[in-house]
Amino acid sequence: MHHGLALADGVPCDSVVARRRPVVTGRSEVIARMDDPDDAGRVVPFIPSPRPIKPARPFAAIVVVVVSCFAIQGSAAVATTLFDDMSPISVAAWRQLIGAVTLALIFRPYLRGRSRGRWVLIVLLGITMAVMNTSYYFAVERLPLGIAAALFYLGPFIVAVASLRRPQLLVWPVLALIGVIAITRPDQGAVESVVGLLLALFAAASLAGYTLLSHRLGQYAQAGLGDLSLAVCVSAVILLPALVVGNSPPSGSHGGTLILLGAIGVALPFACDYKALRWGGSALVGTLFALDPVAGAVLGLIALGQVLTKSAIFGLIAICLAGAGLAIGTAMVGRGHETY
Repeated sequence: MHHGLALADGVPCDSVVARRRPVVTGRSEVIARMDDPDDAGRVVPFIPSPRPIKPARPFAAIVVVVVSCFAIQGSAAVATTLFDDMSPISVAAWRQLIGAVTLALIFRPYLRGRSRGRWVLIVLLGITMAVMNTSYYFAVERLPLGIAAALFYLGPFIVAVASLRRPQLLVWPVLALIGVIAITRPDQGAVESVVGLLLALFAAASLAGYTLLSHRLGQYAQAGLGDLSLAVCVSAVILLPALVVGNSPPSGSHGGTLILLGAIGVALPFACDYKALRWGGSALVGTLFALDPVAGAVLGLIALGQVLTKSAIFGLIAICLAGAGLAIGTAMVGRGHETY
C-alpha cells in the first residue's frame, strides 16, 4: 500500500534533491528527514519549492486502489460466512496473523536501520490496523456490507476534504458524499443497528488515521513495503490474545478461508494502498477510497444476495464519477501549489 515512498510534496524517493529537503508540515520550521544520520532530526527553515511537483502517477493510483477496495470488501464478504462459528475479532486476528506472515516472507524487513521516529509511526500504524479491521468486522456482522463500507469511507473522505487546497476540486468529494448518502438512505431507516453504526464510524476514524499515518511514513526517503510488513506484524501481535482466549482453532475448511483472507484481504490491499499513497497523495487516495462502497454493494449483491436499489445505483455512479473527476483534476493542476 516498492521501492520507496514519496515525500510529502510528491518528490520521488530516488531523487537526490528530494532526500535533502525538509518535510513540509505547515510550520515555519520543520524536522529535516535526510539520509545522512548526522543530519537526521536537525531543525531547518522551510523554503518553499520554486516548482511544486504533481503526484507521480494519479491514474496508476486509481488502478491499485480499485484492486485494494475489491480485495478488502471481497474478504469482508467471505469473512461473514465464518461469523457463525468464530467471533469477528478471532477472524480479524487470524486474518492479520496470516497477512503478517505473508508480507514478512515476501519482503523480509530488517529490524535495524530505522530511526526512533520511524519506528513510532510503524507501531502507530500497526495499532491503527488492528483497531480498524476489528471494528469493521464487528460492523459488518451487524450491517449490510454496502452500508458498512459506505460509512467506512467517511474517514478518508474527511482526509480528502482537509487535504485539498484547490477550491475547484472540492466538487468531487462533495459528489462522493452525495453518493454515500444515496447508498445508505438514512431517511428510510437503512441503518437499523445503532451499535453497528457506531462501530462503522469508529472504523472510519481508524481508516482516516491509517491514511494519514501511511502518508506520513512515506515522508521517510527509504520507507517502503518493509515498513508496511512490520506494521502488519505489530497489528497481528496486538490481536494475538484474541486467538489465545477466543474460540477453538479453526477447522480445515475454515483454515483455507482464513489463509485466503490473510493473503488477499491483508497483504494485497495494504500493499496497494501504500503504493497508491506514493503515486497519488492523500487527497487523491482519500477520495478514491469512495470505491469501497461500490465494491461492498456489488459484492454484497453477488456473494450475499443484497439487492441494489435505484438509490444505491445512483450512489455508485456518483462515487465513480467523483473518483475519476478528482484524478483528472489532480493531474491537471498538479503543477500548481497543492500539497499532498
